[in-house]
Amino acid sequence: IGGLSGVLLANVPPGKANYLQRAGRAGRRADGSSVAVTYARPRPYDQAIFADLGDYLAKPLRRPVVLLKRERVVRRHFHALLLNSFFQAIMPPGIHVGAMRAYGLMGGFCGVGKPGRWEGRNAAKPVLTTPDTWLLAASPPTWWHEGGTVRENFLHYLASIRDAGAAEVRHAAGRLLAGTICEGDLAVWPALIVAAEQCFTEEVGTWITDYDNLLAAWEATTEPSQANQANAIRYQIEAICETTVIETLADRQFLPRYGFPIDLQKLKVISKDDKRPGRSREEDQYRLQRSSLLAIGEYVPGSQLLAGGKLVTSHGLLKHWTGAALDKAFGLRGQCTTCVNGHFFYDISSSLTMCPICKEGPNSSSRDLLFPKHGFTSAAWDPPKWSTDVDRVGRVQTASITFTQSSTENDANREISNFAGLPGVRARYREDGEILVYNSGDYDKGFAICIACGYAESERKVSDNAADLPSSFKSHAPIYSTNIKLRCRKEGAGTLRNQILAAHETTDVLLVDVSEAIGEQADRAVITTLGYALQRAGAEILELDSREIAVLAVPAGPEGRYWGVMLYDNVPGGAGHVAELLSEGDPEAARGWLETARKVMYVNEEHHEHCETACVRCLLAYDAQFAMSDGLLQRCKAFTILDQLLAGGPISQPAALPRPALGQPYVPRLSNEERLRRAAQRQSGKR
Repeated sequence: IGGLSGVLLANVPPGKANYLQRAGRAGRRADGSSVAVTYARPRPYDQAIFADLGDYLAKPLRRPVVLLKRERVVRRHFHALLLNSFFQAIMPPGIHVGAMRAYGLMGGFCGVGKPGRWEGRNAAKPVLTTPDTWLLAASPPTWWHEGGTVRENFLHYLASIRDAGAAEVRHAAGRLLAGTICEGDLAVWPALIVAAEQCFTEEVGTWITDYDNLLAAWEATTEPSQANQANAIRYQIEAICETTVIETLADRQFLPRYGFPIDLQKLKVISKDDKRPGRSREEDQYRLQRSSLLAIGEYVPGSQLLAGGKLVTSHGLLKHWTGAALDKAFGLRGQCTTCVNGHFFYDISSSLTMCPICKEGPNSSSRDLLFPKHGFTSAAWDPPKWSTDVDRVGRVQTASITFTQSSTENDANREISNFAGLPGVRARYREDGEILVYNSGDYDKGFAICIACGYAESERKVSDNAADLPSSFKSHAPIYSTNIKLRCRKEGAGTLRNQILAAHETTDVLLVDVSEAIGEQADRAVITTLGYALQRAGAEILELDSREIAVLAVPAGPEGRYWGVMLYDNVPGGAGHVAELLSEGDPEAARGWLETARKVMYVNEEHHEHCETACVRCLLAYDAQFAMSDGLLQRCKAFTILDQLLAGGPISQPAALPRPALGQPYVPRLSNEERLRRAAQRQSGKR
């Protein structure tokens, strides 16, 4: 980096700090001049910054903040201390394990295993295999119960340090909690440990419930004709049993997630091995890795991206970290569908019989969700090449069923009526809300995946008929073959059909439902605009980068007829941002948040007179530009409704401004027709 003299940015970075960090890679030596060139793409945000770069660079940098007053964040680190001291007590000295496997896998941790595999037409039911026992030190601690699971013995350990002195652990906890909101809890040590016991039992219990549901489904397959179904469930059970304890407990917010490579997906780049004719090798110079939520947009099969100056094309899914094990699952499986009212819903461990939002039945047959576990891969017969023809496959969509009728009883204590002192406005909060991100491919029909090698391609039809597979899929060469003329398998054999690739994340979520207060005005555009106003206002109040809080419009109101604003911490596991904005129901603090949102949209008199949709002075930011392209930012209309709501007057339909929006015109995202045309070109080899 010290020798770089020029930087080319392929798009306008999200903020000033990002720009300085990237552009600042050039010119670090004092022996010459340097240049930074930024390419403004034909997108709303890039074009707006191009029109006013001075204002973009004049913004002050955000002041970093350490959040020591967030109790749940502090408690996660305390839980990590307890687990660490537990495993130090039971592991033999000199044992070396990887960071992620330091606490083992969930199957062995909970003392459960995976079923056996159905072989041929055998009618006998295979037995449940037992997991490996945990390797113990020669002399187990006195609190260890022989024959108990690791999970059970962790609870025994907590009981021992709760009742006994536990001076060493208490000393370490004192150093960890010093200066935090939990420092005073050290004085009531037994209560602190009891809280950890309860949290651990609850979070591990949800995993055991998922396991039991899958095992019950496996036990229900008793006929030889159900062998394929039984083996598919077996792979599902194997996938959750082989998930690390750290990943599972972090995903359930018992442990912190920062610092661990959790939910990361790689794009393995392979090409011809010049030293071994006919063999392939992994290209070491490409270290492509993204969070699973981003990988669903950037790494799915068919996508093209630039890396190391060359074009890399993703062609399939990895089945194992080596890419070679043929009997491993691709990842966790689930189902999704829509109900008769158009609500999207999903589940991982049970069948879909009723919409959790409106209690109506499905409108169509459920479709398969696949959560890739091992990542994605290029093909040896299509090595990286010099090109700039970058392209993405499908369209990433976000959904959540966190706030449903079925969850009302469970989180009733988290609901606030007349939020901010406004009649008809309510807020609902969950610590363990789930965000689902999914990609249905170029034609919204999912992906076909070859079980033999992992090659995958967007499907054109929802069908089990092998004749409906894309012709290029039928004739594909094995992923690891350098000869593109080879054929992987017989047509239609060993194929997963219409798989929707997905990723999910657990975090803090907050629903602000104004549907009762504004009625039919709660359309998607108004709610999305209010969401981004609340996001920007919340970031200003908490002194955060606005991208640390994400926005999603979700079904709300009676039977999900309207839309509500869902804000969530854009941080794995949650960081307490939206919880703080909830202000424990304090009407004055909540109203201050809404008043700040009003100021964010207003800016000043000149801006309010000219800006109808959005601009960089109010709501248009890097993460809001796609909503802008979809016509979901309507500043003038949303401002009028929020203004009337805060004033306590009747809600009326605001008139459109007679003047055009402030800023430069923009080119919207690709239309469906253009997206399909590009996909057809890709498959025909013209691109």
